[in-house]
Amino acid sequence: MQAYSPLAEGQKMDDPVLKGVAEKYTRTPAQVLLRYGLQKGWVVLPKSENPARISENAGIYDFALENKDVEALDGLNEDDRELAE
Repeated sequence: MQAYSPLAEGQKMDDPVLKGVAEKYTRTPAQVLLRYGLQKGWVVLPKSENPARISENAGIYDFALENKDVEALDGLNEDDRELAE
């Protein structure tokens, strides 16, 4: 599976769950979302022209999310589905 918008178009960056996970790992929310996608087995394709963001996006290979954090992030999508119903 490919994730063309692995950062959820920025819509989740202020989510308290995501921010909490980011703080736990001393990473940015963007780095956590990219790492999350990799751990789910997705091909993440972030896009940026900003050199600082490109560098930040590359800093996701020296940590791993615990299963409980992956499950918490899985819940972010469930929130969206409930709103759509």
